[in-house]
Amino acid sequence: MCPVCVSVLLFHTALSELYQEKLVTEDEVERMKEEGDLFYRLVQYTMNSEEVTRTAKVLEKYGHDFEASLLRGW
Repeated sequence: MCPVCVSVLLFHTALSELYQEKLVTEDEVERMKEEGDLFYRLVQYTMNSEEVTRTAKVLEKYGHDFEASLLRGW
């Protein structure tokens, strides 16, 4: 599978898990799919510390370490 295809698949899988964990809403998922710079938008949402930790773990699980560190603020 091509690297771009793998990246897109991992991105959608991560979004699905974030939605299942109730860390993002269905509207947020759809908006992020359309706008493309998905995970950068996560840092704009107001989350409590537990949600930030859980979201960052999901992002790291799918190889989005940079985005997870942005979300955590370091």
